[in-house]
Amino acid sequence: MDGEEDVLIWPLTADGEYSVRSAYHFLVTAEDCLAPSSSSLPNDHAVWKKIWKMKVPNKIRHFIWRAAKDSLPTKVNLKARHVPVDDVCEGCGDYSESTMHSLWLCDQARAVWMSGPEFQFLIRKGCRTFIELLEHLFKEGSGLQRSVRRTQARWSPPPASTYKANFDAALFDELDCAGLGVVYRDHSGHIIAALSQKIGLPRSVEMAEALAARRAVEFARELSLFDVIVEGDCLQVVRALSASGGCNTLYGHIVNETKRLGLV
Repeated sequence: MDGEEDVLIWPLTADGEYSVRSAYHFLVTAEDCLAPSSSSLPNDHAVWKKIWKMKVPNKIRHFIWRAAKDSLPTKVNLKARHVPVDDVCEGCGDYSESTMHSLWLCDQARAVWMSGPEFQFLIRKGCRTFIELLEHLFKEGSGLQRSVRRTQARWSPPPASTYKANFDAALFDELDCAGLGVVYRDHSGHIIAALSQKIGLPRSVEMAEALAARRAVEFARELSLFDVIVEGDCLQVVRALSASGGCNTLYGHIVNETKRLGLV
């Protein structure tokens, strides 16, 4: 970017700032990846494939993958790595906090699972590991219909004589691309202009949202709109655009350039 100075960032945190906790998690993950893998049953391979095909945010998919590998930083696993901790579960205070205990066997975890009828069939399975639990979920729970109640966000108009841009981005991993969308409305809610654009697949959802925000600002200049409000639904990007200082994330150069355009 023109005029952008090189800065050192830490890519393992949301704000680009180093933390001891993120470094520890990185080292634990690296150790898991380098350790020799045990032989798997044939149906284990199907579970791994189904995990990575789940239509969920990457952080949830990665959490499930680590739980299936038993590589979460539970107290039992920390103690096995010679971290001086009491391995008793803080939820129930009765048993050691292993992956299976914290996610299934603990009374508090079980209460969450049993709060609805969809997962009660798992009680009869006698699962010994989390990957066995996943196998039954994928096999017998594949037909479950899940309804998600979404809060309807109400669009608020900008002040008179100003315009509001709503931007958004969507990632299509299977097509190796992403889409950007921008809509400009006036204070009456009338659409002034809109665009959609296909781009190469960014490194993250946040980077895609930052690119959409920048495109919204560029679009305003193309339309000769100078008194505008830019609005999006990605909290990290919105906060970065509103912050007074520079942004040191992996998409910080995009945020900083957008702010230099003088419209946010």
